[in-house]
Amino acid sequence: MHREAWSSGGQAVSVAGVAVSAGFSIVCFVDPLKAPAELLGMPVRSKIPGVSNPEPIGIAIGDNFSRQALHDTLSGLPAPLNFPVIAHPSAVVSPFSRAGAGTVLMPGSVIGPNSQVGAFRIVNTGASLDHDSAMKGFASLAPGAVTGGRVEIGFRSAVGIGAAIKHGVVMGDDTVVGTKSYLNPDLPGGVIAYERPAKVIRTRSPGEPYLT
Repeated sequence: MHREAWSSGGQAVSVAGVAVSAGFSIVCFVDPLKAPAELLGMPVRSKIPGVSNPEPIGIAIGDNFSRQALHDTLSGLPAPLNFPVIAHPSAVVSPFSRAGAGTVLMPGSVIGPNSQVGAFRIVNTGASLDHDSAMKGFASLAPGAVTGGRVEIGFRSAVGIGAAIKHGVVMGDDTVVGTKSYLNPDLPGGVIAYERPAKVIRTRSPGEPYLT
């Protein structure tokens, strides 16, 4: 299968590697700024090339809010679009779980039984979502992040590199848990928390950058 990767940054390189390992072949990368001119030896175009049938497209943007914003823009186009799950062969997904459209499962990621990973999530390298858990739309687990069972991660929320979430914890929407933190209480929406155990450091606005 062919696909286009929308973006030409570091996340695009990572997603492209997963896509090729999963059996896709890449037609091009798409970036409205069209820089650089090529990536991984393939062209970078400023818009999606015209096709007679909806080709698979991957949105390769690491920032959760920006990924949703682009998805919403693309969804307004007249042509139908196809956003497949892009899963590395080493990713382990329970047969009793489900991954939604546009989700990217990086090498060594694990989705436990009876868990729901809906549309456009990122489960990064070596990250694990345990049994009976849920990641809501456009959320992400960074490399090495792990959760216990019955965890809920809110819309566009992000769990940092190497962080751990205790079983049964609920994170609100647009919340960020910092690198190597341990989260054992529930968190409201719109906050940044880190340390071991994690503490709320301050509030944050939807769309505020966190990948710095």
